[in-house]
Amino acid sequence: MDDRRATLLATIIAEHVKTAQPVGSAVLVDKYHLPVSSATVRNDMAVLEEDGYIAQPHTSAGRIPTAKGYQFYVERGLKPTEPSTDEQRSLRQAATTAGEAIEQQVKSVAKEVANLAGQSVVVGFGPYHVYYTGLSNIFAQPEFAERGSVSSMSAVVDHLDDVMARLFATVESEPQVMIGADNPFGDACASVITRSRFGTVTGIFGVLGPIRMDYDRVMGLVRATKELFES
Repeated sequence: MDDRRATLLATIIAEHVKTAQPVGSAVLVDKYHLPVSSATVRNDMAVLEEDGYIAQPHTSAGRIPTAKGYQFYVERGLKPTEPSTDEQRSLRQAATTAGEAIEQQVKSVAKEVANLAGQSVVVGFGPYHVYYTGLSNIFAQPEFAERGSVSSMSAVVDHLDDVMARLFATVESEPQVMIGADNPFGDACASVITRSRFGTVTGIFGVLGPIRMDYDRVMGLVRATKELFES
């Protein structure tokens, strides 16, 4: 993919993450002041669709990124956003006000991350010692408004313990993004997950949400959480 189309794909992703709506060429030209003509944008969108990076939902005139499109962005354009000073302070406060027990500190921070990210957080203290919070954030997402999608996500929740147990042998120390078919939690969602040290225990910390996720922001929060407990 050339740089112009890669930039266009990143712009489509940015707009779709914000609005959860299909993105049309007119919006891209008017809102983002792209340095090309509307005709060029439409042509590039047609190529991106043909190559499987974006898709047309139903009869909408706009397009949405596919799992392949998000994966390309994560591999080529991901720019983790460091949490603001206030957000970093809130993470530290969540840990220090939870008491001396490391597990309670991690749970408290997990709740704050779920709140800041607007997603769910899963923590593995051991292969079958799993904590999760913020599930209501997932079910509030437009992607899960349909009954079938809710059922799929509910099935993910039902198998969280088993998935986390398998991940203990494979998750790397460097935070990683897993999307769609590559995501062990289910192909209807995505996760940003890392191996982390909680005191004397090595565990897993991750954010779980829809494929339409602000990966830059979520990656920044996961990294900040990891640094908080490992510093």
